[in-house]
Amino acid sequence: MSPAEKRYFKRHYGSESNTLTHLYDAINLQKEYNEESIKAQFTGKVAINLKVYKFQLEQLLLKSLSSHRHFSTLGSKIRLGIEHFEILTEKNLLKMAEKQLAKTKQLCLNNEQYVYLPAILEKESYLNQIKSNDLHIKELKIHEKAEYYSKKMIAHYEQAARLDALIDLYLKKTTSISQAKLDYFLEKLNIIPRRNGSVPESDQLLQNIFIAIQKYLLGDYKIAFIGLEEVVAYFKQHKKQIENFPHYYLIALRCLIDGAFHLEKFDEAQKYIQEGIQFTKKNEPYYNRIPLFASYQIRLRIKNNQLPSFMEEDAPAFYNFIEELELEHELHTQLFYGWMAIAHLLMEENEAAQSYCQKIQSFEDGENTFVKALGRILEFVMYFEKPDFQKMSSFLTRIKSEKVFKSGDENKGFYKAFLKFADRLATNPRTAKQLATDLLQQLAESNLSPLLQLFRAYKLDLWLQSIVDEASFGSYFNATELQAN
Repeated sequence: MSPAEKRYFKRHYGSESNTLTHLYDAINLQKEYNEESIKAQFTGKVAINLKVYKFQLEQLLLKSLSSHRHFSTLGSKIRLGIEHFEILTEKNLLKMAEKQLAKTKQLCLNNEQYVYLPAILEKESYLNQIKSNDLHIKELKIHEKAEYYSKKMIAHYEQAARLDALIDLYLKKTTSISQAKLDYFLEKLNIIPRRNGSVPESDQLLQNIFIAIQKYLLGDYKIAFIGLEEVVAYFKQHKKQIENFPHYYLIALRCLIDGAFHLEKFDEAQKYIQEGIQFTKKNEPYYNRIPLFASYQIRLRIKNNQLPSFMEEDAPAFYNFIEELELEHELHTQLFYGWMAIAHLLMEENEAAQSYCQKIQSFEDGENTFVKALGRILEFVMYFEKPDFQKMSSFLTRIKSEKVFKSGDENKGFYKAFLKFADRLATNPRTAKQLATDLLQQLAESNLSPLLQLFRAYKLDLWLQSIVDEASFGSYFNATELQAN
């Protein structure tokens, strides 16, 4: 629960004399749930029947969360409108019920929320049954409408699914691809051709993002950037569409920031970073994206030689936000920690850099084990840049005995190659230049895996190049990171 949700619960559902409130307070104070400790704090029937009280607390919390969400999202407004209709119908206030249902239906139509329309049409049918016995013509029209809206809903979700697949390809690629490869991918997606005539604005919006992402994949950054700027401008002019499609709004901002870095439009990058931070801070479901935009902020401050001011002014606020909302185990937070490690390394604050690397290595997410591997790679870089070969050797001894990836994992090959490189580097630092050259060549020939993608995203290929050129990573990073974009 967020701090706002916790405050709402205590204000509207808590009571000093209520056992469930006391149980909530006791559990909330624990960093990790310990049932024996809870039982020790309560006596009698609460300790004996703790399972029952926990269930009652769970139901009360869900009720509080549901109440807190009323009118906070478009979906909750629609669902509450349907619920109000049912209450009015049960009270036989049919005129009020009909007015409420019409208002809710119009809300769906205005915002193209077709998924709710079958339920609303069913309510219309039920209302007609109460009001009239001559149902044949009305019922027929309702079924026709249900079929019409269902088809629109399915077509929209198919288009959205295809766009998601293309976005996934974009996020996994760090270089442009050929037109032939893109055409093959689009053919596999079975893309619906662009229709002639008028189309729902949501479909047009998705289509525009779709085209821009294709341009990015082909390396046409200028055209893609212009197209996405138009998309974001449209979102600003039609704010209801941001509420309808927040995921695509954030994707458009993210792609614009990437494009701005590539095109060296740093003022625009700053503008879109701030928009992303402001939007995510105002929308609880997207709090976990705040560290993502904060990571972009670090990169921009590095670019503008403003890293000390960021670390002094902005970084503590982001870090406190992460702790307060318990976002430490979010994937975006781990990526933010990676950039914090890089930032401290560039400021020659190695102990702080290593602490962030260790935070990443404690990341507990079975689906994203490659992030742990990134933390280990980063920590090795920190030891090398110090340099501290004694710590480096003991570090390698520890991590080589730990299995990170299972057999067949796409990240295993690159991680194994890096550990081999690191082991040889620690054993014979004099061969560093040749070892880095060989690994760079190996990376150029490797299939792109999530771990290799992160390795490049953090400019660690520049670290290898700095070894080849016999320069410190800090000075090399600042000098060449712009060209790398």
